[in-house]
Amino acid sequence: MGGEIGVESIVGQGSTFWIKLPQVASPLERHQSSLKPSHRATIRRHEAKTVLYIEDNFSNLKLIERIMTQRPDLKLLSAMQGNSGWSSHANIVPISSCSI
Repeated sequence: MGGEIGVESIVGQGSTFWIKLPQVASPLERHQSSLKPSHRATIRRHEAKTVLYIEDNFSNLKLIERIMTQRPDLKLLSAMQGNSGWSSHANIVPISSCSI
């Protein structure tokens, strides 16, 4: 895989273990590079379906927001509290909901 692993040891002083790995593109970068720019340009905003995502964990919310940028066919609305999410987007008619 192109990496190295090693150890340096001095009696009575201790050991140092090390590993070197080649830098590779993240899964997100690989996915982004596989998208065709022409596909993204052909989808108009008014044709997008709407997703209402209510999440009280900020890290999860940011992850979904980042993932959804790769889906120009979907419009993301988000909120961190259930009641405020539903009331601020009352015009949305859900086709399904999930609570975990």
